[in-house]
Amino acid sequence: MARAGVLTREFHGIYRLGAHRLAEAERLVLACAATRGRISHESAARYWGYTELPELPLHVTVNRAARAPGAPWLQVHSTTRWADHGVARDGVLVTKPLRTLLDIARQPIGDTYVTGYVDYSISHRLFTVKQVERFLTAGCGSMKGVERLCRIVVWSADIDSSAEAEIVRLLMA
Repeated sequence: MARAGVLTREFHGIYRLGAHRLAEAERLVLACAATRGRISHESAARYWGYTELPELPLHVTVNRAARAPGAPWLQVHSTTRWADHGVARDGVLVTKPLRTLLDIARQPIGDTYVTGYVDYSISHRLFTVKQVERFLTAGCGSMKGVERLCRIVVWSADIDSSAEAEIVRLLMA
């Protein structure tokens, strides 16, 4: 059936109908099931509601000891700091908002995206500035991206909306 184009192989033992294009929710569930990992980085930020980041590829983080399959639409990351950074939500394993913040701060994207995610997350009560500060000092001090986050968090305050975040950023500038 795969040779005839009726089925398309996504991962070992996982196929989809050839003409059926995967919806975002289906891609998330499939990626978690196939890799035994968690949705992370920009994909997790979008999952938490911050839609300003680019969509492709889908990012997944797996335990470094795991052997994760790849796909053209999937970017696989590995970590040894696996415990307590993920949460199951709507049947999808996703990194927690604070871990997502660290992950995107480590990516080669502009500071405006990272700052936007911080502002969005604070205004939507995903985390507070104090929680970010505690997270950065509790065992993450030497990780890549921490210095960038420390610089960005200085510009943040306890805000209630994106408009207030923009005003604070303008006043600080």
